[in-house]
Amino acid sequence: MVLMKDKAIKIRKQDLYEYIIGEAGYHPIEVALDENYLFNERYEIFDAFIYDCALKKKIVQGVDYINFVKEVDKLRQMKLSGKDISKRETISMCIELYEIAPKTVLIDDSSVLDLPDLPTPNAQKIKEVFGLEDIDTSKFADFKMTEEDHALQEYEKQKKELFEGLEENE
Repeated sequence: MVLMKDKAIKIRKQDLYEYIIGEAGYHPIEVALDENYLFNERYEIFDAFIYDCALKKKIVQGVDYINFVKEVDKLRQMKLSGKDISKRETISMCIELYEIAPKTVLIDDSSVLDLPDLPTPNAQKIKEVFGLEDIDTSKFADFKMTEEDHALQEYEKQKKELFEGLEENE
């Protein structure tokens, strides 16, 4: 059984700055995980999830994580595209990003060696047992929202509510 745990992380301003200006290739969250928990590049950072390379699965994160990753990526893209942003302004934006950095991330820190060998299911036998051989799949929906899609939808909803609140105040 796999248990997800909130793990405390500490993003360093220096790691954030180096990543944004292109001197570092690793996302500051990856660096924090590697240094704090000695995971040796086990996790990869994406916009709505962390990919566990050892277990080969996505771990969907919360809105604060998504917001941080998207804002860091926006600033990095602007900086690396050659947009004229002064060093002082870049440092100032890095400090603002540091302030919104997630304090915890949801990960599975169990060892891959701890997992028991699971039996491989026989697809034909499952169809026979549950009577799934003659189901008309043409009526199934083409699209199912994943956990990642739900997290991104929540991020967009909160972003929209924030901007609507700003428009009302004007």
